[in-house]
Amino acid sequence: MKRKAWATVVGAAAMLAANAAMAQELDWHVGLGLASELDGRGPFDFGGSADAENAGALFAGARWGSGFGVEAAYVDLGRLRHSAVADAGYDVDGELWSVGATYSIRLDAIEPYAKLGWFSREEDGVAISI
Repeated sequence: MKRKAWATVVGAAAMLAANAAMAQELDWHVGLGLASELDGRGPFDFGGSADAENAGALFAGARWGSGFGVEAAYVDLGRLRHSAVADAGYDVDGELWSVGATYSIRLDAIEPYAKLGWFSREEDGVAISI
């Protein structure tokens, strides 16, 4: 019974927030991001530096006049390879998805914001051993 009451309260709050949000102006944003090599995410440390590709990100979001908004993002973590002694090493490829609620503060030239939400990171690859 508690769950049903909790779900009713959350549903009512979401409907009230949606009505208030629809009455406000809506701003959209999209963006691209680039990061240098993420070579520290490998499964093993054989010493030396792994051969890593640069990471890239694509994100899009909307913000209402109150400062609250939503954002979704995709990040390609790039491929990571390392060959150690003889046949040992690894070959990993990864990506990350996120979606969340945002809150921004309007300043003159920039609008910093905080994001709270969910993300899923997937790494797929092969570890090579002797």
